[in-house]
Amino acid sequence: MPQASTTFDVTEFADELAKAPENRVVGTTLLFENERVRVWELALVPGQRAPFHIHSIDYFWVAADPGPVVQRVSDGTITEVVHDRNQVKYFTFRNGETLVHDLENIGDAPIRYITVELLDDDDISTRPHVHDA
Repeated sequence: MPQASTTFDVTEFADELAKAPENRVVGTTLLFENERVRVWELALVPGQRAPFHIHSIDYFWVAADPGPVVQRVSDGTITEVVHDRNQVKYFTFRNGETLVHDLENIGDAPIRYITVELLDDDDISTRPHVHDA
C-alpha cells in the first residue's frame, strides 16, 4: 500500500470545509442502521470525489474494491494511497476528537469501501443528515 503525503491549499475548499462539521454522511449509500451500528457503502467512479465530511464516532472501513485514491484532511494534508483488497482500518475518537476529510478516486476503475460506524448511544448529534435529491 504505497502512500505519499503533501499539502494542498485549503482555501480552494473553504465553502465545503465550512459545512463539513455538519456533514455526517460518510458514504454514498446508507446500507443499514440500528441502535448499535451504521453501515455505509462508499462507491466512486473514476474522477468522482466524496465531499468533506466529519467523523466523530469510532468506525472502521473495509476496502472491498480498492484503487488509487487521494484523501484531503482539513489540516491541509493530502495523501495519495492504494489500499489492498479487504484491507481494514479502524479509527477511535475520544474527548471531542474528529476527522474531517474527503476522498477522491484518481484511478481508472470504480472503487468501493464499506464503512461501519459503531454507535455507543442514541446521541442525535451523530445522526447523518441524509437528503433526498
